[in-house]
Amino acid sequence: MVEQENTSASRRSGTEEVDAKPMATKPMTMIQALRSAMDVMLARDDNVVVFGQDVGYFGGVFRCTEGLQQKHGKQRVFDAPISEGGIVGTAVGMGAYGLRPVVEIQFAAGAGKVLPLHEMASAYSTWTEAKDAVNALPMKPLLTKIVSAHVMGGCGLAGTAKQGVTRPDGVHWQIENLSIHDGSLFPTSIGANPQLSVYGVVNRLAQGLAANLTKQVVKLA
Repeated sequence: MVEQENTSASRRSGTEEVDAKPMATKPMTMIQALRSAMDVMLARDDNVVVFGQDVGYFGGVFRCTEGLQQKHGKQRVFDAPISEGGIVGTAVGMGAYGLRPVVEIQFAAGAGKVLPLHEMASAYSTWTEAKDAVNALPMKPLLTKIVSAHVMGGCGLAGTAKQGVTRPDGVHWQIENLSIHDGSLFPTSIGANPQLSVYGVVNRLAQGLAANLTKQVVKLA
């Protein structure tokens, strides 16, 4: 848990010295901190929406969104079908049109073990173990991790802009000068990591991109 020290500082405003004291804080777990952050941004910015699997009425599998739908309404916090690619793809589209989506996808998705992105976490093999551990993990500086990853199906290849996000040559249909070379190009999330297939597709697209930029034949592998 994290708690701010009770300290004070002085600053000058013009010729007058003003005492600047930090706002009162309270201890929070990681789940409480995430919920608080979403609550604040939902109240502050009408473009923020929260959606995903069981995040609405149920409050999320970790109860991370508990109470947010009741407070901010079903138009701002709502459930989505069990489709990771659909959720991520919808969020990408929302972001392109100026919304600020926050999404939650399926827990584990068939994995034998899960590892929360926290320095004090370990791998958990059951839902009960993971839930209890995440609820107890302290929210402190240098302990939590922030990462970005594409879920398979999030930027699927397609022949037209209406059918997908990325052109067959790996270039984004709507965003100029953006190429996508990873597992998100696959049309759907299959619940596994097709590593060799990803390597092959990325190598082919990267060679095409390099050849287009250099106007030379490029062989990477």
